[in-house]
Amino acid sequence: MAESKVEQLARETELELALVKKDVEGVRKDVDSANLNEIRERLAVLEDRVTEFRESKREADRRYWQFVVLFVGGILTLAINLVVSFIRK
Repeated sequence: MAESKVEQLARETELELALVKKDVEGVRKDVDSANLNEIRERLAVLEDRVTEFRESKREADRRYWQFVVLFVGGILTLAINLVVSFIRK
């Protein structure tokens, strides 16, 4: 009978261990899911920031070229005015 009590305790321990393993696996899945959701949220924020950066870069490039065109136009206007003023004299 002593062996049967030991065997019974061993079986109970094995059952409890199986339940604990199942619980641990469930917790791991929950943690992985939570981490995945957090990573997705951060990725979405980063994608928004990259999009905003690209848009601001395009706007800065556009303004730069506007400045270059205006500067060249001003230089050409000055040159034309100088030529016209020398021709009139």
